[in-house]
Amino acid sequence: MSDINLIISATDSASPVLKRINRQVDQFNRNGAKAQKSGRALSGALKGIGLAAAAIGIGKLASGLVGTITKFESLKAGLKTVTGSAMNASIAFKQIQDFTATTPFQLDEVTNAFTILKRNGIDTSTESLEAFGNIAAANGKSFEQLAEAVADGLTGEFERLKEFGIKVRKENDKFVASMGDTTVAASGSAKELMESLKSLGEEGGRYATGIADQA
Repeated sequence: MSDINLIISATDSASPVLKRINRQVDQFNRNGAKAQKSGRALSGALKGIGLAAAAIGIGKLASGLVGTITKFESLKAGLKTVTGSAMNASIAFKQIQDFTATTPFQLDEVTNAFTILKRNGIDTSTESLEAFGNIAAANGKSFEQLAEAVADGLTGEFERLKEFGIKVRKENDKFVASMGDTTVAASGSAKELMESLKSLGEEGGRYATGIADQA
């Protein structure tokens, strides 16, 4: 009988502890369920954010493509004016793209330079572009800056050519271009002088490796 009383007494004494443990287990289970639910909600939210980010990325990509196409069409429109037709503009644009791909210049600056040179009757063959490009690159200038300097030179304004180390003076009814004490070109007309300046960027010229050095 005493053994039975002992067991009952022990059981009674342990009851509060067992109840407390049970309450903690229940609380843990409830917290686990909440955490699982929160995890599912967070996962759903992250997936939603991922989809939204993807949508934004696609939107930016589409916007970028539209912007690029619009830019190309604008550049071609300018070329059409100086080349005389849409077909000639397309041919010129392909030439410019191929040339630009081998240089440190940007497509729009080469196109603008091409347009300036073409408008002023300066040779715009690939060989000519390369020679002028070498001069620009060797002096750390943009192609467009060189084209503008050449265009100014055609009107007798030679100040901007000094940015490329070229000084022009009038001597005995001739335009003489020099670099330091060295005469690099002389001609009876400003246009011929500008054309002859290409020799600086051609093989054997002072700036012949300008593009290659920058690339």
